[in-house]
Amino acid sequence: MLKEGIDYQIISNSKIKDHASIKILKGEYEGVQYSYGKVKFELKEVDGAELPIINFIYEIDKHPDTLEKEELEKDQYFTSYIGSILDTLLLEQAYKDKNE
Repeated sequence: MLKEGIDYQIISNSKIKDHASIKILKGEYEGVQYSYGKVKFELKEVDGAELPIINFIYEIDKHPDTLEKEELEKDQYFTSYIGSILDTLLLEQAYKDKNE
């Protein structure tokens, strides 16, 4: 599982007051800052079974000069990676809610 402070960091969003963004701290996408928009859960049929999936919208706020915004938006691995961060955030919040 990805770890806050190691793989990513939650930062304030410079465009939207009271909204957080994510900054990727290491790896191929180091330095990319983005924010999540609408997040929704759906069931998708896979091999005859309905599995829950998460669909989300995101906005790239900043990126290093070595990465193009348009290329990141087309990059399925990038989308999968930030989806993994979203999974981690949701699981951590659910754990916190359960233990309060």
